[in-house]
Amino acid sequence: MKFSMAKLMGMLYISKYRVYCPVCCTVGVTFNPLPDFYTQNAMRYEYAHFSKRKMTALDTYSCSKCSVSDRERLYAYWLAAAISAEVLSSTANAIHFAPEKKSCRLYPSVKSLSDYQAADLIMEEADYRINPMHLPFADSSYDFFICSHVLEHVPDDRTAYW
Repeated sequence: MKFSMAKLMGMLYISKYRVYCPVCCTVGVTFNPLPDFYTQNAMRYEYAHFSKRKMTALDTYSCSKCSVSDRERLYAYWLAAAISAEVLSSTANAIHFAPEKKSCRLYPSVKSLSDYQAADLIMEEADYRINPMHLPFADSSYDFFICSHVLEHVPDDRTAYW
């Protein structure tokens, strides 16, 4: 079975008004807008790119049931689609660098993967508290990794993940 964008979109929306969250596996949830806190901080700290609003779904930011963000839902959609299309095996093992706290707790309950682990420098809930500049894993220890909004925080991104 080939990966299909149409199939992925079909997984996103059950119908025009019945929305599905792939993290809490609930049909009929609503998605809440981005809290004003983020806009206020962007203006306070003069973050010029925030007003362009290209990376965040302002009106559908978080799930009304489990509170996960649009990014977390996208990861879950991608995982389900990749497993369904047999691009990725359900026995794959993954490591997620700097996950949102809810991801550490909720992704395993989705049961998309047989082995999901979290790694972070500071987060106590993570399975591994590590510095991405000094990974303790042997090559090919994981089938894939999730890493979003991390590399801009390390001094040398090539050292971190090569």
